[in-house]
Amino acid sequence: MIKNIKLTPKQERFCLAYLETGNASEAYRRAYSTANMKSETINRNAKALTDHNKISTRMVELRQHVESAGLISYESHLKKLAELRDGAVSRGNDGSAIVAEVNRGKVAGFYVNHYHHTGRIEAKEISDAQLEIIAAGSSSGVTE
Repeated sequence: MIKNIKLTPKQERFCLAYLETGNASEAYRRAYSTANMKSETINRNAKALTDHNKISTRMVELRQHVESAGLISYESHLKKLAELRDGAVSRGNDGSAIVAEVNRGKVAGFYVNHYHHTGRIEAKEISDAQLEIIAAGSSSGVTE
């Protein structure tokens, strides 16, 4: 394992959320304050983070840890979903087969979830710390 990677707590949270969800934009939403951001900004910032050398290296490290712990591997997960799909097809259960195949596509990164926040947040509901994060994010593009 690589021990010298120094990330901010938010960057580490992003890496863990990305590993969990497989979706960079969703990981960004979980790690950063995005209440006042457009989905395009979130997507752009998430992409910038995944391209960041330290973050991509940390994600490889985390993936290796999960795989070496025997929890799951990318290949074994896809194989299991294929088995479930094939079993559903052989039973004539097309709905379950489709769900299994869509899930294989999600694992492989063929699907991108888009979220659009339509609600409003009153300024008085946002803490000073959150406002500082929002202000820093809007001025520099990608925060921490």
